Amino acid sequence: MNVDRSSAVDQTSLIGASVVIVHYEGLNQLRSCLDSILKSDADGVEVIVIDNASRDSCTEAIGGSYPTVRFVKAPQNLGTSGGWNLGAKAATRPLLVFLNDDVLVPPRWLTSLTSHLDDPSVGVASATALFLDQPETINSAGGILDFLGFGLNRSIGQPYYGFVGQPHEKPFYAVGTAFATRKDVLERSGGFDEEMFMYADDLDWSWRLRLMGYKVLVDERVVVYHKWHGSGLTLNRMAYLLERNELRAVLKNYGAAALVWIAPALTMVKLAKGFALLLLDRSLFRSIVQGWFWNLANLRETLQERRSVQSKRQVTDRTIVHDMVVGSLELRIGLGWHHHPLRAAVGERGV
Repeated sequence: MNVDRSSAVDQTSLIGASVVIVHYEGLNQLRSCLDSILKSDADGVEVIVIDNASRDSCTEAIGGSYPTVRFVKAPQNLGTSGGWNLGAKAATRPLLVFLNDDVLVPPRWLTSLTSHLDDPSVGVASATALFLDQPETINSAGGILDFLGFGLNRSIGQPYYGFVGQPHEKPFYAVGTAFATRKDVLERSGGFDEEMFMYADDLDWSWRLRLMGYKVLVDERVVVYHKWHGSGLTLNRMAYLLERNELRAVLKNYGAAALVWIAPALTMVKLAKGFALLLLDRSLFRSIVQGWFWNLANLRETLQERRSVQSKRQVTDRTIVHDMVVGSLELRIGLGWHHHPLRAAVGERGV
């Protein structure tokens, strides 16, 4: 592994951190998030709110109540990926911490989370998110990924008590709820993929960090509390974005030999999923098919992006696949959906 150690940060003092929050709608949850940050160990930290062309005009509505917080207006709704990139460009500190605007943080979250970045081999450190309304239940402890590119919040719906230190499936990616990285690492990686807009952009970026030789770390002891109010998107729109973006991540991040190797299984699983939805929910079927056709229509741009990604590769696919889930998560969840904790979590809170 050939990781650039020039970023071995002796500057992980909190004064060297910028906290970036991308906001779209919901002033009350943003206020709660900011209040929890300002009451925590974030004294001296730069806090930046990206106003993602929100109709609630958070800059004007509450900007005056938070004189130490910088509000940056996006020219249009850039999604999470574009909002994160805009926040990173606006940040003036060497450490970047990204938070959802519906997250509450405990008093000493930031010290613990950013301390992992003292190790230059760590590309990203992610917190564990618990449901705000059920703080004994896990929302995400990082994300797991199968070899066909399907991602899922790790341990979602499971009890947090007794979770720490026990054997679990390996986390593959940092979920976008709460994570920290170094600004130079983000810049070398090329930033977040703005074509994705939202959903699976965290998965894609973590995968690219692994290709570059960085570790993706999830701290099970650092917790934040996630309201998980939902994105405001319809289930069909979410299904489209997930299908589209996960397939784009596969096309960008696997080497040529690996793509040939997974192609038969990927085709089989996608066709099985499509056939099942055609019988059960034709509107969802249309959404995922639109995701497939988007990738066909944008294949040239994806291949250009792929060349950039592969030029930074330091680690083989054989090594990376060891941290993926064996088998298909889509088939596993589909066959056992009625008993899966994700079903209860989604059913209660929406998407």
